[in-house]
Formats: sequence, C-alpha cells, structure tokens
Amino acid sequence: HDGNPCTCDRCDPIEGCVSVQMNCDDYDDSTYDYCDEYCRHVPHDCDDKNVCTDDYWEDGECHHSEFDCDDYTECSYDYCDRIEGCKFVDIECDDNKICTEDSCDDSIGCVYANIDCDDDDECTYNYCDYELGCQNEEISCDDGSECTDDSCDSEEGCSYISINCDDNDECTFDSCDTSVGCINKEKDCDDADECTDDYCVSDTGCNYSDTQCDDYNDCTIDSCDSGRGCIYEEYICNDYNECTDDICDDEEGCVFEKIVCESDDSCTESYCNPDEGCVSYPTDCDDDDECTDDSCDPDTG
Repeated sequence: HDGNPCTCDRCDPIEGCVSVQMNCDDYDDSTYDYCDEYCRHVPHDCDDKNVCTDDYWEDGECHHSEFDCDDYTECSYDYCDRIEGCKFVDIECDDNKICTEDSCDDSIGCVYANIDCDDDDECTYNYCDYELGCQNEEISCDDGSECTDDSCDSEEGCSYISINCDDNDECTFDSCDTSVGCINKEKDCDDADECTDDYCVSDTGCNYSDTQCDDYNDCTIDSCDSGRGCIYEEYICNDYNECTDDICDDEEGCVFEKIVCESDDSCTESYCNPDEGCVSYPTDCDDDDECTDDSCDPDTG
C-alpha cells in the first residue's frame, strides 16, 4: 500500500508491489473525471457568462445556442440582454397622423385605421384634414333651379320641394323656369271671333260676350260676321209705289213721301200712277158749245 487513495495497490509475484492508477472514468462525456482522494465526476463548465445563451456540453465540446426571446406577438420588440436576459419592449405604433387611430394587433402588428369623422348629420360633408383633424363642413343643397325650395334635414339630407307659382289669378298661365323662377304669363283670351268681346276676370278667367253692333241708326241692318266683325248694311226703303219718294231717316227709319205731280204748263193735267209714276195728259178745253172755238194757251190755260 503506497498510501495513495487514487491507486490500486497489489503484489505481483514477479514484479512485487504494483500501484495502478485508479480508473475514474464514469463513461459520461458530460463530466470531467479525476481522482482526488477518491474519484470525482465534475460536469464540464460551459458557462459563457451570457444569460442569452443556453450552454451545454455535447460531442466533446461546449455549445452555446442563443435563446429565442420571441413572445409570439407582433406588438413587441424582442431581444436578449446579456445580463438581464429576454426583453420585450412594446413597439410604438404612432404614425403622427391625427387622421388615423393607431393600435397594434398581436398577429399583424401596427394597424393604422382611418378615424371616423361621421357626425351623424346628413347635412355635413365629413372628412379628416391631416393638420386640423375631423372637419364637418355644411353641404350645399343648391340644385341650381329657381323652381325648388332647397333645404337640408339632419336625418334625411337635402330636400328639393317644388315652389308654388300659383298667383290665384285665373287670367294668368302659371309656370316655372329653372333659370328665373315663377312666370305668370297673361292668358290670351282671344277666341278669334270678331263677334265677341273677349276679356278676363281674375276670379273666373276668360269671358266672351256678344259684340254690340247696334249703331242706333234705323237706316242700317246691323249684323256681325265672325271674321269681319260688325256689318252695317244700308236699309233699302222701297214700297214699290212710284207715287212716293222712299227715304230713310236715321231716327224714324223709312219715310214714304207722296209725290206731287205738277204739269209743265196750263194746258196739261198730271196725276200719279203707282206703277208708272207721274203721268201728264192734255187739258180738255171742250166747253161743249158748238158756237165757240176752244183752244188752250200754255200760259193762261
């Protein structure tokens, strides 16, 4: 016995005392085997003093694989600090735009959604200005027509109501022109009949009264022709008597004055025949006395 606990001592008949180093191999590659008073099996120290690596012994050497600090969310920046280990820092999704609502989705990362500027008013045009933010401008409901009353209802939006052009006058034709608005054009009551007086009354509209063609002259026949109007024909005062002068008086009408048939001299007599008019014949101077010579002097008879 050589007093060394790390040797196996024996006596060989030939060689005498033999001290053989003790075999401490535990057949484990991950340990360092040696003898110090007794066999020791110390694991290999692969610590690289880096908390971001997984240190281990394999195939006769130390290996240092980096930790995977992925927390499986797209909303953090993952890294490993050599002293403190894995760090998970929330990412900043602010795009510095006031027109977006910035958020982060674990699956896809930053999300920049346009903000909703709708003010629930159908009378405003809503949009976002990149400098001023939400803008709610009043819309114009002007349809460019003078024939509508344009207005806006916050729930229904623009409304276009036709204006009332009725002027309550039956003597006008009421209409609307989109450029100028109401037009109240005077009605034409002309019926193209010269025998009517055409006029219009606001309450009833066109009226047609017979034209008064009386000229208050008894010597005319008054009538009316629809194309020419009043006609005044001279009244013929003929009594078919040659013994009258037929005349017409404006106030009395026909006047038939008896004709006086006068002889041209003292030796003729005259009378009137209704069919022939004045008839003259010799004055009969016969005194029925055979003892006188009867004659007639034109001046004295």
